[in-house]
Amino acid sequence: RHTPTIRQGLRCLRHLTCPNLANRREVLRNDGIPVIVSALGSVDERVTGEAAHAVKTTVYAHQPARDALREAGGVERLINILLHSQTQSPPWKAAVALCCVSW
Repeated sequence: RHTPTIRQGLRCLRHLTCPNLANRREVLRNDGIPVIVSALGSVDERVTGEAAHAVKTTVYAHQPARDALREAGGVERLINILLHSQTQSPPWKAAVALCCVSW
């Protein structure tokens, strides 16, 4: 896969879902959560950081997306980022995403 394309796609998804509950519902309806969770497992920390940020905006105030994230293994991937990241940005974004999952 082409990492810059994946990273840019996640960034676009993040902007699409941030202000708009209808878009969050569409991401869920079109199986976008497993795609985001898959990106959380990337070896490229720029991708994992964008994916964690996309989790935050996609699950915020949307319980069905939170449930889908849990079912897809997203919580475990976010915790893995917290434990194993070599830089500061992805763990910070993962921590914020986990807060959004728990609210």
